[in-house]
Amino acid sequence: MFRADAEGKNGYSAEVDKSSGKLLLKRFTNDRSEVVKEISLTPIQIKADSIKLKVKAEGQKLWVYANGEPLLEVEDSFYGNGYFGLRNQLGVSVFRDMSFSNTSDFQTNITGWQAKSGKWEKSLDGVKAAASGRSIYLSNEKGSRFGYKTDMKMNTKGIGGLLFRADKEGKNGYYAELDGGRKRLQLIKLNNGKRTVMNVRNVPLEKESNTLEVRADGVQLNVLLNGQKVMEQNDSSFADGYFGLVSTGPNTSFQNVRKELNAGDVPAEIENPDFEKGSLEGWVPMEGNAFANAQVTRADTYWGGTFDHQGSYHMWGAAEIGDDPQGSMRSSYFKLGGSGEINFLIGGGNDRENLHVSLMRASDNQELIRAHNSKWAEDEKYRRVEWDASNYLGETVYIKVTDKKSGGWGHINVDDFHVFNEGPLPENPDNDPGELPVLPYEPKTSGKLTEWNTLEGEWAEGTEGSYGGIWECPELIQVPVEGSPAKKKWVMIVSINDGAPAGGSGVQYFTGDFDGKTFTNENPPEKALWADYGADFYAAVSWNNSPGENPIWLGWMSNWQYANDTPTAPWKSAMTVPREMVMTDTEEGYRLKQKPVDQFEDLRLEKIKFENELVVPGQNLLKNTSGDTAEIETEFSVKDAKEAGLKIRSGNGQYTKIGYDAQNKTVFIDRTHSGYDFGPNVEKIHEVSVNEKDGKIKLRILLDRSSIEVFVNDGEQVMTDQIFAAPENQGMELYSLDGSTELSYLNVYDVKRIWGSSPFRSNLSNWKAVNGQWGDTISGKLGRSGPDSFNISGDRGSNFTYSAKIKVLNEGAGALVFRADRNARNGYAVNVDTKHDLIKLMKISNGSISVLQETPYDLNPNQVYDVKVTAKGNELKAYIDGALKISSTDQQFQEGYAGLNVWNATAVFNEVMLQAE
Repeated sequence: MFRADAEGKNGYSAEVDKSSGKLLLKRFTNDRSEVVKEISLTPIQIKADSIKLKVKAEGQKLWVYANGEPLLEVEDSFYGNGYFGLRNQLGVSVFRDMSFSNTSDFQTNITGWQAKSGKWEKSLDGVKAAASGRSIYLSNEKGSRFGYKTDMKMNTKGIGGLLFRADKEGKNGYYAELDGGRKRLQLIKLNNGKRTVMNVRNVPLEKESNTLEVRADGVQLNVLLNGQKVMEQNDSSFADGYFGLVSTGPNTSFQNVRKELNAGDVPAEIENPDFEKGSLEGWVPMEGNAFANAQVTRADTYWGGTFDHQGSYHMWGAAEIGDDPQGSMRSSYFKLGGSGEINFLIGGGNDRENLHVSLMRASDNQELIRAHNSKWAEDEKYRRVEWDASNYLGETVYIKVTDKKSGGWGHINVDDFHVFNEGPLPENPDNDPGELPVLPYEPKTSGKLTEWNTLEGEWAEGTEGSYGGIWECPELIQVPVEGSPAKKKWVMIVSINDGAPAGGSGVQYFTGDFDGKTFTNENPPEKALWADYGADFYAAVSWNNSPGENPIWLGWMSNWQYANDTPTAPWKSAMTVPREMVMTDTEEGYRLKQKPVDQFEDLRLEKIKFENELVVPGQNLLKNTSGDTAEIETEFSVKDAKEAGLKIRSGNGQYTKIGYDAQNKTVFIDRTHSGYDFGPNVEKIHEVSVNEKDGKIKLRILLDRSSIEVFVNDGEQVMTDQIFAAPENQGMELYSLDGSTELSYLNVYDVKRIWGSSPFRSNLSNWKAVNGQWGDTISGKLGRSGPDSFNISGDRGSNFTYSAKIKVLNEGAGALVFRADRNARNGYAVNVDTKHDLIKLMKISNGSISVLQETPYDLNPNQVYDVKVTAKGNELKAYIDGALKISSTDQQFQEGYAGLNVWNATAVFNEVMLQAE
């Protein structure tokens, strides 16, 4: 942000919006924004590790640069000066190397200044006329009842003053004029440009800079010099109008031009300072719902004792509403007088950033002093705070109470404010120790922006690489350099969630030196190096003391953006294949290379080969090749095509593309049609910039049933993604788009299965998962469910014994289903319920479940129970570990299919046997 106010609610903002791909210049007014101008960024700019933004402002002209290129240019006179700031919305952004260069520094809280006559120029001293004769500088803000003042620096030839209640051209209104040579102050009325002197006084001017102030309230006009009233005048000619400056000649500089909210008889006390009116009368809720009349209470005690408040009422932040509501409120305005001491009672939560009381200046809403419940930790009991605010005597101010915290101790208590005190100041005031001392303002021409004041959100000192989310699974290892195995590089590995290139989870790394205590990054701080550019490589770790020279690691093949929702059962995701790591020395520095361990090649079964083929649009060398698992190696050069690559797991409109974009020189994986929507927070197309080797691109692709791992140019870049095509979609295609591609070779291998069969034992067959998630695992047939889910076999019976071993892994239930229809809408079930410690016999009728009989039984999760059901005519019995627990009769269903059920749990079934009687 720039030209912003102290609260960041007014000013300009130059923003990069990656979601829309735009660079925007926004203007903020009372925290509401409007786009002044915008432009679309190129794909390369959007996907860059970082974008260098620069703003140039000269008067009304504003320029916004991205990476040195001027992209936006506008004219806007709304804000002429203000603070530098940073703004972030919806996500995490990293800011580095913030610097400024000033040619002018005109301090004002009034907007829209424009020269109405003469020429005006700005400098570090403020603004001044640049020509002889009378010049007028007018703002776009109006006022009727106000205080209006400026610091004027002039020599003996200087003549200038404050214009107020003026028309749009500055030809009608009033102005207070100070004459440095004659040492004279005049109050002048303008009528169509004609001057009438209403009042004149001789004044002492013993210093170069003086403060001129006007206070207007109805017909009463007061003029002050250096804080002392010089003249009073009544006039009703102009009731309101614009603020401006007037200068005769170039000998007067105006600085710190400010308006105050009102200039009438601002009281020295606030209204209802101790809440004894039994309400928030006199206090104004500013935002949120944390402060209302319900929080003003007569309660004397809380669970820990007495509040020790003053009087009958006090403002207890947790009364009626608890800790969660957030918001702020302010007192009435007051003019700070007396000694400058302010004291009050405070209690509640201890949180400087989110729960505090502030003294605020009314003219610019600048926070002057802050206090929070620091001395007494978190306690409802009140203790008194004493401020020394003598630096702000004579200023119009107010008290602001802020609650931006929810959860435990997320409230603040206040009572008994005394804002006018006489006598000595407190010896040890409770001014917030985090405050900076009040120093005279020194304008700077340039420098680094290093001192920041957090207004909203969470901000932290920057670190290196990407920190768009949580860092975890750190590892510091030495990795040999390719071609020089005796040489090793230190590599710091950190997983991050969120903030990876594809969105969500990922793994970044740093190369550098380690002296046994400190790791030093050898790349610029903003440079993020990524181990994998797909969406599904996270929490990777290496083995210690693995065989061979190169470290071996593997990663979790998923992303926390959708890890719990992927359509698989019984497992969610898998691990990547083990990969060897080596460093390679490139023009950009040392970079990580990876390849599958050599043992993976032992799983190859040769399937098909092509060499030296020309691939043209419409031709598919792999039209007779299919598979849901494979290893694919290829090398090709794009002759005149825009794009070339492979489609795998294709059919019925589904496919996943692995291709090379010749124009952008990127290898990509496109999951747009892969069979599953991975959500809005992860890109559908993942890409990485690559360098052609002798004009060629080399790919090695490991295809599994629900994943792909792509190694580019011998592992210089790697991309890992999950895919979820329908089981029947197993087609493959080699394609070339809008031109031809020269294929050096293409090898497709079948891959041996490394897992054996599940040891699930049953004499039932033709299982049909009606709903929920089911799969055969090393422990047996596993089912997972929120509500009820069923798996029904193709075998049925009338009179029988039906048995199984059932293990419910958490608190929920597993059941044997019998005499059921194929869709489990009708039938019976015997249920082992570990949540309620019950054995139940249930009947399912048209999808509605009723309990026929239940028996208490001490059941534990993760314990195997032998469950047996016997059905003979109307007699239904159930046994647990050989003991009869259920004996009932029902005649509705006399025969049907056998199956399994899970309710609100994960359960494993084995030795599932049906024996006819």
